[in-house]
Amino acid sequence: MAVGPPFFKALKSIHQFDGKKDVRAWLFTIAKNTYFTRYNKQQRELNEEELSAKNDVQLVDYLANEEPALMIHRFYT
Repeated sequence: MAVGPPFFKALKSIHQFDGKKDVRAWLFTIAKNTYFTRYNKQQRELNEEELSAKNDVQLVDYLANEEPALMIHRFYT
């Protein structure tokens, strides 16, 4: 993870920092949350790609069967 995005978020939300806690802990929390948000987004995208690929394979397998392919052909011709 790049260092930039958490610090940009910190600068945007500096008005929310109350000064009661250590600034390092506040920055670490922002960095940690940014990391987990990005990680979870990437995992969702990977799962969607895997599901799409699996559905494509199932469709190809289904159409490879002669009977459904013949029915589809007859329907559209």
